[in-house]
Amino acid sequence: MLPPLLEISPLGGVPGFASTMAVVVALVAGQMMFGLECCWLPRVLTRSSVSSAKIRRASEKMRPLARRLDRWFHGRLRKLTRGTAVRAAAIACILLACTVPLLEFVPFASTAPMAAIALFGLALLVHDGALMVAAFVAAAAAIVFMAIVLA
Repeated sequence: MLPPLLEISPLGGVPGFASTMAVVVALVAGQMMFGLECCWLPRVLTRSSVSSAKIRRASEKMRPLARRLDRWFHGRLRKLTRGTAVRAAAIACILLACTVPLLEFVPFASTAPMAAIALFGLALLVHDGALMVAAFVAAAAAIVFMAIVLA
């Protein structure tokens, strides 16, 4: 969920940033597609660090949002957040990530597929199948958007 959120931020306007985040998404989604339990990332990403004080401050700021999310999303249609549905979501995320480099030529156009990827991440994080359905709808809308932008 973090790479698409970073891309949706103003950082997404930096040339090459969206494609880099798309590669990270594709790496993680590819591993999910094959059912791997642990996630491999390139050494350059795993060696980077953030101080515990910064993480603590960010965690404190995110608590109200987390409480709100817990109220809104509460594990509906849980079967859509396991097994084959997770693999289908991973495939959708890979396909969406593949569209990002094409859309990077139009400023902030890659926000549409990345927003759909973020929805998939949120659906898996809160185990909400209804949100997973919404993510698939958003993915379809992002593909239609891409077709319009690139036409």
